[in-house]
Amino acid sequence: MLFLDEPTAGLDPVAARDVHELIDVIHPTLGLAIGSAALPLVLNGLGWRITSAMFDRERLITGTK
Repeated sequence: MLFLDEPTAGLDPVAARDVHELIDVIHPTLGLAIGSAALPLVLNGLGWRITSAMFDRERLITGTK
């Protein structure tokens, strides 16, 4: 029986089983929470630097030849 208040309610049964197995293997800790929050911030900063380096500011100014 599928209950909508379960965290894996929208997943198929195989994916739900995999999520439950990962929860048993990966124990939530403060370090894991901080690392999970810091990783997207670091990747966002790196992506911003790479993307901004691809564009030349002077070529983006409109109205110049």
